[in-house]
Amino acid sequence: MINLLKSVKNNRKYKGELSMKKMLKNKKGFSLIELVIVIAILAVLAAVGITMFPRIAGQSRETADETQANRIKDAIAMYIAASGDMDLNNMNLMAQYTDNPGPGINVTRTAPITEDTAGAQELVATLQNIIFDPVGVLTTAPGTRQFGPYLEKKNAAANTVPDLIEGYAPQTNGMFGWDINVNATTGNVTVRAANAYNLTIDGN
Repeated sequence: MINLLKSVKNNRKYKGELSMKKMLKNKKGFSLIELVIVIAILAVLAAVGITMFPRIAGQSRETADETQANRIKDAIAMYIAASGDMDLNNMNLMAQYTDNPGPGINVTRTAPITEDTAGAQELVATLQNIIFDPVGVLTTAPGTRQFGPYLEKKNAAANTVPDLIEGYAPQTNGMFGWDINVNATTGNVTVRAANAYNLTIDGN
């Protein structure tokens, strides 16, 4: 009986060893063809990713520019609503703008904003500052009203027009400014990225 039990035990051990050897024997690595197929698939995926990246990046920049354009448009609309200056004709005739309600950068205005590149740039810069009406151009009580700022100043130290507009430069390739159109009759404002700054005021 004891010999029979030993025989069964040895037989099971032998079968277990055979099974283990069989498993190890069947466990093979990737064949050359399989490796080539995997490499080819990875190459195709990489090529697709490289091809799509510029398009995705371009779409991202265009979306950022649309958001920026809406900020500028809303800022102009808020200024018009607060001041009643539909054609922006009085913005530059107000005696000063400054980056602080007290001491700060004071710029004397001598002429209306012009409908050109310089006018569009100055408009975007001015909207980032507090606009004073100390001589009563838009109010009957000089010095009692101020407007803005309606745009966030991206660079806190910026005081010149080039520095102020740099924070609002378009991101899309080939676009270097904003085409701004203001309808002085309806108050409608449109802003879009363009290859240069430009301001047009309709309905004067």
